[in-house]
Amino acid sequence: MSLEIIKLEKNDCPSCKILGMILEHEVNYPITVINLDETKEASTKYNTMAVPVLIFEKDGVEIERLTEGRDFSGEKINELIEQYRDGSRASFV
Repeated sequence: MSLEIIKLEKNDCPSCKILGMILEHEVNYPITVINLDETKEASTKYNTMAVPVLIFEKDGVEIERLTEGRDFSGEKINELIEQYRDGSRASFV
């Protein structure tokens, strides 16, 4: 089972920049970044209006979503990666 993490962001979003720094410095896992200013259809595809959003997908199915106001700490993100990669956490979505 393949775990993919997708970060949705916009150019003028300060919180997106903060999340980007957390991912760069505290998370050692590949992240797909989609800029909603440049890829407008992604907003509809991922059913989101606000950013930043961090989506965890396993085999193409969304299993977790962290949104603005939720815990964007490197520790929390790494914990979710380990749990989902190992298959020890059930899906919430």
